[in-house]
Amino acid sequence: MMTEISVSPLKEGLPFGRRVRGVTMAATEDAQTRDTLKNLFVEHGVLLFEDMDPSDALQVAVSNVFGPLKEHPVKNLSRVDADAYPGVVKIHSPGGSGGLVSIGTKQLSHWLPWHFDHAYNDELNYAGVLRATEIVPEGGLTGFTDGVALYEAFPKDLLAKIEGKTIIYTLNVQYETMRFGKPDDFAVLRSKPVPAGFADDVARMPRALHPAVWTRDTGRRCSTSARGCARASSAWKTPRVTPCSRR
Repeated sequence: MMTEISVSPLKEGLPFGRRVRGVTMAATEDAQTRDTLKNLFVEHGVLLFEDMDPSDALQVAVSNVFGPLKEHPVKNLSRVDADAYPGVVKIHSPGGSGGLVSIGTKQLSHWLPWHFDHAYNDELNYAGVLRATEIVPEGGLTGFTDGVALYEAFPKDLLAKIEGKTIIYTLNVQYETMRFGKPDDFAVLRSKPVPAGFADDVARMPRALHPAVWTRDTGRRCSTSARGCARASSAWKTPRVTPCSRR
């Protein structure tokens, strides 16, 4: 029997996204509920889970609804528990420790341009489940969108330019060497610190090639973009593919 969950629009007038309440550990083990969650993700792209136990175990259980966990390619990133939860990384930036930039008159710490996670991997990330363990009192906002909604919102003349193009990505998160995605009034005030061994991990990773536009199994067209990690584009014709990062 399907475990009771409630679903509502993420925001009135938004063409993607759903709020999901009532997900428990038992719900993630129920076949009908799992199918419902997977179908919601395919149809709406972004799911916001509310009123649930904020635990590592439930976060991983929800992740496993959408597919097996994938290990992060950078070995030196902090892990939550490498043995119990492979592939689950902890991203944190204590005050005064991360990169600092200015955009216009506003200063931002640990800023990143719009992107989809793991763009620098050789296969697209199907889904990602993020959980905030500590929320700063001011700022700290993360924007989310949907690849289908992004494609449908693109100006037609721009779509014509990116159709059939492949984007070349590398793992590049240093502001000074990003080629794309920085606003005109962008300035680096403090460079990002580089973890020990990070450069060696990056050097071992080949470039990743992903289509700028592709077709989902449902027939809907989808676009992805990770401007900070993008290095160039290619005019190679891309095959029909199915996975998509929803970030």
